[in-house]
Amino acid sequence: SFDAIRQNFISSYMPFCPSEKIAGHDCICKETYPQVEFIDDPESGTLVIVAINSKLSQIVVSYRITANLQNWIDNLSFQLVDIPEMPRGVRVHRGIYSTYIAAFNRVRDSVNRLLDDSQYKNHTLFITGYSLGGGLAQVSTPSWYNLLQSRRDPRPIEVISYSNPRVGNRDFADYMESLNISITRYTNGNDLVSHLPGRKLGYVHAGVEVYGKSTLFKHSLHHCSQEFDEDINCILGTFDLKNPLSHIYPLGKLFPLPPYCS
Repeated sequence: SFDAIRQNFISSYMPFCPSEKIAGHDCICKETYPQVEFIDDPESGTLVIVAINSKLSQIVVSYRITANLQNWIDNLSFQLVDIPEMPRGVRVHRGIYSTYIAAFNRVRDSVNRLLDDSQYKNHTLFITGYSLGGGLAQVSTPSWYNLLQSRRDPRPIEVISYSNPRVGNRDFADYMESLNISITRYTNGNDLVSHLPGRKLGYVHAGVEVYGKSTLFKHSLHHCSQEFDEDINCILGTFDLKNPLSHIYPLGKLFPLPPYCS
């Protein structure tokens, strides 16, 4: 829903807090996020926050990639690779997948501890990320789905990625849809990042698109058609007008300043 896009945006942005300020809640509101763990893998450039959102009754997994965005665009291979734990034909971006794998065991252990805690038994597992972090959120989704299946845990999973690049092929998008969980991606204006990597390289966006459009006086959200894998009336139709500035104005506003409260 549009409300969910707005309410959960701050969770996607939490990993941008300096690590030394997270534990002391100097950057993240303790009232909203009473429990926060920061997982950092400097070698891969992965930062993940695992937190409790008490207001929305969520176990939150929020991803960030610290690598410079322009370096990813200029230097990283857009090669698609097979993933052993996914059905044959499902392929994802090599760089994003290897980054996700580097920290997954530590993140999974943190999530398992919260899943084991009875006081959070009614909390949704919420997966999110902004920009390249949103790509990590999508690539990680099948693993979180499989984790709950292996635990016979019936709680819902919700995924909202913000302004993320494409991360997989059409088979990946179809596989994500087959999981029958809520997967939404927010796109904004004529954001360059959401056009990468190109469709001609075999990439297709996954999840239900909600498109943000800004005018001089307001920002509005629009449902995008799901009849085709990407709606030409949403961000796909802005390719010739792409603007890097759209990437730093999510929901019609410049990146928010801390403290971050949902």
